[in-house]
Amino acid sequence: MNKKTKRETMNKKTKRETYKEIGEGNTFLLTNYTEEYDLYVKNQKTLNERKFGPGCNDGLSIFEKIKENVLQRIDTPTFGLCHGVRSGWENKTLGEQLGCTVIGTEIGDKFGYPEITIQWDMHDVKDEWVRKCDVIYSNSFDHSYDPIYALNQWASCLKETGIIVTQFVEEQPGKPSGGHHIQRAINAKTYSPGDPFNAPFTIFEKMINEHSPLEIHSINNWHSLKHVKHIILQLKNNG
Repeated sequence: MNKKTKRETMNKKTKRETYKEIGEGNTFLLTNYTEEYDLYVKNQKTLNERKFGPGCNDGLSIFEKIKENVLQRIDTPTFGLCHGVRSGWENKTLGEQLGCTVIGTEIGDKFGYPEITIQWDMHDVKDEWVRKCDVIYSNSFDHSYDPIYALNQWASCLKETGIIVTQFVEEQPGKPSGGHHIQRAINAKTYSPGDPFNAPFTIFEKMINEHSPLEIHSINNWHSLKHVKHIILQLKNNG
């Protein structure tokens, strides 16, 4: 995996103006790692080391739900991706559910199931993934330093009938919102540098509707924690 000190995913001025327009009237945080990409990689590796374990915070029942939704669209899935997998449990489990290969990506150099997991930045796309995915799953979207770019990259991998399933933590009464919470992010003492994107759902929705070829198919309460939602995205005009 190539590491670059600077990494522009879109024109710097365009990127700044786009995120400024999205955030108008809202509070959200996006750490800009494009000038210090090696620091982004370092922080992701540190987070991976701290949280590495045999499973994940998404139970088997969630992957059964994903299977149901995939099989409503295609009889025989052939390929999928899971981004930010650490131990590899997610892609292994989803692959077993669907009966096909599901490749996991992990930017850190420590990960499980190396036969189906690769060291890879989730913002990047291999040529062989383009228009090949029946499903893309991630509970690591808050790890993105350029979420609009990530959404468009993932969308480029979908078959016409494919779906993206991503986890989002909704706002709770008396608590800040976003994957790791806006107020925590603003407070330098508690901000997690491993989670660059922290936003309320309205921001996430605006990114999808106005800056990607995707649309929201459904918002699901599959997690035992009711403020944790699983969002199914599909290509526009493919519902």
